Amino acid sequence: MAGSLRTKNTLLNITLFILSLFLIFIFFNLYLSLQKSDEEIEDQNPTGRIIQVKVLNGTQVDGLAKKLSDFLRTKNFDVVIHGNYSSRDVKKTFIIDHLGDKKVIRRVTRILKIDPNQIKSEIKDFELTDITIVIGEDYQKLNREIKW
Repeated sequence: MAGSLRTKNTLLNITLFILSLFLIFIFFNLYLSLQKSDEEIEDQNPTGRIIQVKVLNGTQVDGLAKKLSDFLRTKNFDVVIHGNYSSRDVKKTFIIDHLGDKKVIRRVTRILKIDPNQIKSEIKDFELTDITIVIGEDYQKLNREIKW
């Protein structure tokens, strides 16, 4: 009788231990899913609409606007125009803000890894795009995920 009771207690303890591990695993995963970083939240379209972008190449290196456009499309931007800038000797990449939405600018600067001081503001009533990105000779210092 005592052996049977001891066996039952051992099985109960093992079962409780396994159940405890299972619950810890579930709560840990729940905790991780609730701890989304600000970057993940912003990547899920923080403005509630598609951000429309114009990408212009300000360097002598051909194809940069297309490559940056392709990268931005993977990040859920709507690149409506890409081409060459009026000057082909731009030293530093910069962004022209046509909208004045800080969330948009924060998202773009974070994704491109560009200095927020390289933002110019030109708010226009009838601009086709929200922002214009002008690629400069420092393009290789932008986000390393971009396949130049």
